[in-house]
Amino acid sequence: MAKVYHSEIYGLRDTKYDWLNKHNIKNVKWNKLEPQTPFYFLIPRNEDHIKDYQSFTSFQEIFPINVTGIVTARDKFVIDFDELVLKRRIEEFRSLLIDV
Repeated sequence: MAKVYHSEIYGLRDTKYDWLNKHNIKNVKWNKLEPQTPFYFLIPRNEDHIKDYQSFTSFQEIFPINVTGIVTARDKFVIDFDELVLKRRIEEFRSLLIDV
């Protein structure tokens, strides 16, 4: 199996560019990772309490039905940059005087 290594740089963009100009693949401090199934995270993780975490009820067990969230299916109708236009549209929709 392949070996996986990780390193990261924090800071402002110019600081990162300066660091990158002074380093290469041979003089970077790499951390060896051992990604585990099922997620194979490619970042260092503290998994000291992973057994406790996994003992909790999963979201899939709590919410067995997957949904996409709120879907209006009418975004052009219910969203507008002009508040007055939107209010007028809603008033027309609510009006009993308009025959559809």
